[in-house]
Amino acid sequence: MRQVTRPDIPIKEAYEACRASVNSEQYRQRLDDGEPEIVTATADYMLRASAACLHTFQPLESTDDSTVVLRELTKQDLVKLYDYHMVRRQPGRSLYERLSILSQKKCPFCGGIGQTFTLDHYLPKSEYPQFSVFPANLVPCCRDCNSEKGAAVATSAGSQVLHPYFDANRFYTDVWVVAVIQLGADPMAEYAVQAPNTWSDEDKERVKEHFNEYNLSQRYAVEAASELATIVDQWDDIYRPLTAGQRRQHFALLSRNGHANDWKQALYRALSQNPLVCRWGLCR
Repeated sequence: MRQVTRPDIPIKEAYEACRASVNSEQYRQRLDDGEPEIVTATADYMLRASAACLHTFQPLESTDDSTVVLRELTKQDLVKLYDYHMVRRQPGRSLYERLSILSQKKCPFCGGIGQTFTLDHYLPKSEYPQFSVFPANLVPCCRDCNSEKGAAVATSAGSQVLHPYFDANRFYTDVWVVAVIQLGADPMAEYAVQAPNTWSDEDKERVKEHFNEYNLSQRYAVEAASELATIVDQWDDIYRPLTAGQRRQHFALLSRNGHANDWKQALYRALSQNPLVCRWGLCR
């Protein structure tokens, strides 16, 4: 999981960029009339996001695209503003591309195992269409994470996945992803959540929700299997000449490269802390 610098793009700039490609006078008028309420709604979003309270927004109950959301703006109006006027048309598309590179093409939700090819609506546009083109609600995301999350809606503080733009540093600097090494002919790593005891119950629930929502246990295990196979292949040439202490030191050094809760850092922490691996290797 990785923090991303929050986009410094005002809602008025984003809204007007998307509105610029609208040809229908009636649609444009509805957008003009609804802009003040959109600005007010996004200011409320900023306050709630900063307090980790986005779950307190009420989702749209109706699935009808003609449902009025703000003033005379319908769900369809606001979803189309993103789907067509931001994603497909200029000048909105330029804004989309600016947002998509904020994370240096590494997905912040899965810790960078996927490349960002899309934007995720942290609050799904199907349930919260008023935030469909709000830059602070649009997070660079890989396709796997986008499909795993879908249109999930948090119903409590603890059921919120992490927000890369807003959440506290502790979620990204404290260690809460752990791995356990399973030795054998084809060694594996099993991943789990173990949040610090000093954290609140709510924070512990949130990282568990995030871990489960994005299916990180399975996805991390797949990445680790390949890394472990490489270590096995290299054992005779690189690791066997070392003492157990040198192996432990080597694994510990590798565990400090990168981000605290990436799959690779958790894997090498587990290797450095496993006395059997450090002494005998992985294939026992």
